[in-house]
Amino acid sequence: MSLWKLCCLSAVLACLPVLANASVNFTQNNNEITMEVVNETYTLSTDQSENILYVAFLDVFLPGGGSVSDSARLSGSATMSVNGGPPVNLAWWSGWQYRPGFQAPWTPEDVSYLFALDPLTLLAGDEITINGTLTMDASANSNIVLPDVSGTVSTVIGGHDLYYSAVTSANLTNGNAVSNPIPAVGLPGIVTGIALFALLAGWSLARRRA
Repeated sequence: MSLWKLCCLSAVLACLPVLANASVNFTQNNNEITMEVVNETYTLSTDQSENILYVAFLDVFLPGGGSVSDSARLSGSATMSVNGGPPVNLAWWSGWQYRPGFQAPWTPEDVSYLFALDPLTLLAGDEITINGTLTMDASANSNIVLPDVSGTVSTVIGGHDLYYSAVTSANLTNGNAVSNPIPAVGLPGIVTGIALFALLAGWSLARRRA
């Protein structure tokens, strides 16, 4: 393969879409705080034996806070894909939401989605992927605040009083984590730059050989 063709191929590959990474993201707009979970995947190490599914991110708030009721939920929707199957809609739990109560292994220092789910919907070995958004009314409860951390955090799924999966890591982005950030070139800009460089390099080499 000629160097010109190789450069063109590199440019095409660089322009291909980049798959979204798994993450949990927080933003605030006046009194509305939104939590978005993107492509978080968990493998069950035990059967889902209880009628609830926690999707939790652990120890993201400072100690001293309290739990939050689902009545403060303004909007939200979430889906679950099981073992690579199509996404199915999840129903919100009508008790705690966003910050659970003091019921081991959970504490109000965690942040979570809580879903109602018939027992044994999920079994040990199942792999699930969660996507969803949850918007809470911060004016309804002083405990509805943005997390106090950002970056790598621990995440797990579970029931009322147990974990259904191993604890793994997740990336948390926080609207309050950085003030006055320095503008940076995002991944799409970097990819575009690589593509242009490859094309220009190939064009230059082709001219020299002409």
